Amino acid sequence: MKEELEIIKILKSTWSQRKTILTFASLFVLFGIVSALLAPREYKVTTTMILQTESGSGGVRQGLGGLASLAGISSGMRSSDEIPPTLYPQIVSTAPFQLEIINTKITTPKNSSPITFKEYQSKYGSSLGFLGTIKKYTIGLPSTIVKGLKRNSNTETFSVVPEDSLLRINAEDKALMESLAGILDLSVDEENGIVTLSIVMPEAIAAAQMATNAQRLLQEAITDFRIKKIRDQLEYTNDLYDERKAEFLDFQSTLARFRDQHRNISTAMAMNELERHQANYNLAQRIYTDIASQLENMKIKLKENTPSFSVLQPVIVPLQPFKPQRKTIVLTSLLIGLACGLGFVMAKHQYVVFRNLWKST
Repeated sequence: MKEELEIIKILKSTWSQRKTILTFASLFVLFGIVSALLAPREYKVTTTMILQTESGSGGVRQGLGGLASLAGISSGMRSSDEIPPTLYPQIVSTAPFQLEIINTKITTPKNSSPITFKEYQSKYGSSLGFLGTIKKYTIGLPSTIVKGLKRNSNTETFSVVPEDSLLRINAEDKALMESLAGILDLSVDEENGIVTLSIVMPEAIAAAQMATNAQRLLQEAITDFRIKKIRDQLEYTNDLYDERKAEFLDFQSTLARFRDQHRNISTAMAMNELERHQANYNLAQRIYTDIASQLENMKIKLKENTPSFSVLQPVIVPLQPFKPQRKTIVLTSLLIGLACGLGFVMAKHQYVVFRNLWKST
């Protein structure tokens, strides 16, 4: 019974302070409205694609294998090195990929000529909005000063030094690469192999262009990794083919000249030399034919192992901003205001109870 009376007393006290609660709620709602109106806009572009695996192109592979067998070539149909889709997010977080991203060029309504992402961020990407600026130069002022000092103290630029071939990244590029975590997002559906790439930027056209560039660079990175070994082998086999072809033609010409000069062979020495030229020609022909078969085999392997990407959702320039979600901001502010007002009233009630109890003792 005492507990019920205590609860009723608290409810009456809270109801009597409803103006205070409403005042808190009104102030927070007003703050939420101002925040929603002043928050910078952000546009999100999402594109999805899927890598066509070997199982999806079996008909083509079987056709190539059949042609190769008719030509007397062993196609060696086995998969080359490839990156599992689960490792694609690791690709976009590597330094070479991120350096490519920040140096890709985009065109925006604010610029008549294309500029790099690095230049774009330097000119327009630092716009934090009204609240962001206040935060940066109040509670975030110490970190802002430290970052400025680090940027000034580190003048080392990105380069590949011929002496040691070490990759060097300056402070500005490193900061941009770290900011990509909040701009670029890559997720993979392991079950279906669908890759989803998202870009968030202050301008719709810039976001769409960055998404296109990121998608292209990702496809190039996957393709390069997958066919690099075969491409290197193809280049080596092609050089070897040119050498053996020249050698074969040389032996062929030597044999032809000898036969023209010795139409009626009557001595054992001449017959012995003819057999030697014929043996050299036959050996060179076998080697040349074998290398030619290997070259065609490598061309087939390069073609069949070059990945094919199917874009399920192309890049589309967004019409509406992704952020700020003004209704959500205002509603959240209202709930926080009501909670703070209720907490204040209850704390005040407990304080009064405690003070009366203290005086009575």
